[in-house]
Amino acid sequence: MSEDTTSEHTEPVWWRAELMASNAENGSNSLWDLGAGGVEVRDQETFFDDSPEFTPVPEGLVRLIAYFECESELAAHKLEQQLGLIPQTTIVDFARFDDRSWETKWHEFFKPRNLAPLTIVGPPWEEFDAPEGGRKIIIQPGMAFGTGTHETTQLVSTKLEELLGERTFPAMLDVGCGSGILSILAAQLGVNSILGLEISEDPLENARENQELNALVDHDIVFSTTPLAEVEGTYPLVVANIIAPILIALSHDLIAHTNPGGTLVLSGILAEQMDQIRDAFSPYMTEVNTHALDPWHAIEYTKPEQDA
Repeated sequence: MSEDTTSEHTEPVWWRAELMASNAENGSNSLWDLGAGGVEVRDQETFFDDSPEFTPVPEGLVRLIAYFECESELAAHKLEQQLGLIPQTTIVDFARFDDRSWETKWHEFFKPRNLAPLTIVGPPWEEFDAPEGGRKIIIQPGMAFGTGTHETTQLVSTKLEELLGERTFPAMLDVGCGSGILSILAAQLGVNSILGLEISEDPLENARENQELNALVDHDIVFSTTPLAEVEGTYPLVVANIIAPILIALSHDLIAHTNPGGTLVLSGILAEQMDQIRDAFSPYMTEVNTHALDPWHAIEYTKPEQDA
């Protein structure tokens, strides 16, 4: 009898990975890069999970749940090894999963909520109104992050409302744009030209979909995978909602792409990382203020009119 050389399963099967992460955006992007067929971000605001099947979410972390097709047990084993290498995440569970209801069930948990004092965000399947004197943003969370529930997004959104309520910025650079929510908010607040950057194309497809959902297809918003170092010109307003190590790694380019006299807003910083951020940015930028939504912090900088 000849040896059976076929794969272990005639059809791919689904595997479910549950991870804890300190940064939802970077963790979920890594999961998409590994080929996830779906990713959920669950925190205390968005997903009210009291079920004992879930490990409690520690303060400062979010739960990431991802679903993968694997053709064999060997492929699943290799995937589990790759999952273990994702920075700032811990694997809680990884197992076969035959229930496909995850593809739509998570919709019931994403409800409209405040993104900033005068801005509300929600999904296209919910009816909701803008607050009086404010605005609403519709987000199809196809890339699982950027729904406005994370503190780092709220910090930058509140800062954008404040800055753009005081003065005009003709252009903005959005580094780590994710679902495009900050670019969309800036456009609604009057920024004429916006460039949003991401490291992979997948989240940008979602960003463009959200641009269309918010009737901004004719607005000058460009979403691109161009590396920051290769972007031409400078901007009067630069926002970067990432994580501290990446902010530090990009510090030279973030500073270089800020106009003299321009504003740079950084978010995704934990309290214990503030000194490292200041070491990287403060010699070249003037700190204006900081804001916090525990455990996350944001810093507003201005660039001197003349370089030292």
